[in-house]
Amino acid sequence: MQIIRALLFAGSTLLLTACDKQNLLTELDQRQSNEVLATLQQNGIQGTKHENGKLGFSINVAKNDFIAAVDLLKQYNLPSKDAVEIIQAFPGDSLVASPQAERTRLLSLIEQRLEQSITTIPGVVNARVHVSYPLSTNTKVTQPQSISSLVTYAGSEDTKILMSKIKLFLKNSFSDSTYDNVSVVIVERPIIQRMVASSTQSNNSISKIIPLGIAGIGLLVAVIFFFRRSIFVAGTKKNIPTQAPIESDKSK
Repeated sequence: MQIIRALLFAGSTLLLTACDKQNLLTELDQRQSNEVLATLQQNGIQGTKHENGKLGFSINVAKNDFIAAVDLLKQYNLPSKDAVEIIQAFPGDSLVASPQAERTRLLSLIEQRLEQSITTIPGVVNARVHVSYPLSTNTKVTQPQSISSLVTYAGSEDTKILMSKIKLFLKNSFSDSTYDNVSVVIVERPIIQRMVASSTQSNNSISKIIPLGIAGIGLLVAVIFFFRRSIFVAGTKKNIPTQAPIESDKSK
């Protein structure tokens, strides 16, 4: 029986190793978890989503894909924040701030809104937008609004055409801005080499483990059958009555 238990434990260990997962993100809402899961699958990484009640959702990936998954989250700036509303700059219960402070807060939210809008362009992985903040307390002096943007792109469209579209979009976001005050830098998304390697390694590991698991289970079944047969044969021999030796008739 000890041999059977040992073989059963070994087979279970092999099967569990094939399904080994590592926690990637926790406490996500429904939208964030779906975005992360879709991005992972689009880049060849299989993830699983689990609901944890009040703690939200969590995403798990295979250990071999963990490093590549973290790189993807950084590139796509995930999990993403909730959509920004300009009204958040002026909460009703806030204290009255100076005009400069109110404008600074408003510009900060506009930056986030512009970033979210640019990332809706097909092929755009991530976007950062920076606008010039008022440094002088003299509100009478007006200067053209300066805007700069850094865009990570992974699509097939010509980057020059994309740059022109983004510059036009940013320029029209401010009434006092001109093309000369808008700068856009587009960089291609770096290829995730480790993602391909980890996926291949994961597939190779699973392809090696599954035959071992099947062989272990087959061996376990054979051992159980052998022991059951041995016990059955031993019990059968005990139940066969032994015949007494026939004594020869000495009188004859």
